[in-house]
Amino acid sequence: FQYFEAVNGNNPQGQLTYAGGKLFGLAEGGPNSSGIIYSIDPSDGGFALCYDFPDPANGRVPVYKSPSTLTYSSDGFLYGAASGGSNGTGVLFKFNPNTLQYTKIFDFPSDSTQGYWPNGGLFEYTSGKFIGTTYRGGNSNAGVIFTYDATTGQYQKRFDFDGAALGKYPLGGLVKALDGKFYGIAWLGGNYYDPTSQFIIGGVLFSYDLANNAYEIHHDFGASVTLNGINGIPLGITPVNYSLILTNDGKLCGGSAVGGINRGFF
Repeated sequence: FQYFEAVNGNNPQGQLTYAGGKLFGLAEGGPNSSGIIYSIDPSDGGFALCYDFPDPANGRVPVYKSPSTLTYSSDGFLYGAASGGSNGTGVLFKFNPNTLQYTKIFDFPSDSTQGYWPNGGLFEYTSGKFIGTTYRGGNSNAGVIFTYDATTGQYQKRFDFDGAALGKYPLGGLVKALDGKFYGIAWLGGNYYDPTSQFIIGGVLFSYDLANNAYEIHHDFGASVTLNGINGIPLGITPVNYSLILTNDGKLCGGSAVGGINRGFF
């Protein structure tokens, strides 16, 4: 077990990613208090602080609202998203797990309509090309889906969340299902979202077809149902801020922070 302390990182973020025989992850804290990249050797449990973010302009952990997970790419680098950056709107970076060299590869622009505060990490959908989400920004300031080409450095906004029926504030990144579409969650919006309510109710499960630029809602969180003979049980409210998981049988698993008979459910 590794017990985190502020100087060596604290509050580890997201999931661990296997690369070159070790597990890599992100955590807050570190010597410069801007976050770290660390590794764990699964053979002996050895912990190593691999990179200490030197200042927020070069990227910073935590990633806004949703823990970020590193992505091991086909080119041998680990790719990720962080907050901070030259514009304070977030960055994309790559990290060499062998040489421990960090490179900031993209600053999210100051133009908020292009999206800002990336979260949840990146998904490599083909060699050197990634897809992800931002928590805020876009035409409705409710987040966007974007792609990034690591070879050309091209960033492209693909979809604007509308802050209403189509979802608001995506969390946890995207996962590619067996049908070739990318699935994710937004923690607000949808048919049951009421921005005037004192309670935070809503959220959607969505898919995005990159080939056809088609967005679809598959589930609106917040409906009331009858469970175990109890009426008026909310069927999930505000899905939690981690990625969906694709199981071996092709199903997607996720969780809701509130709702169900008690306090949340999977």
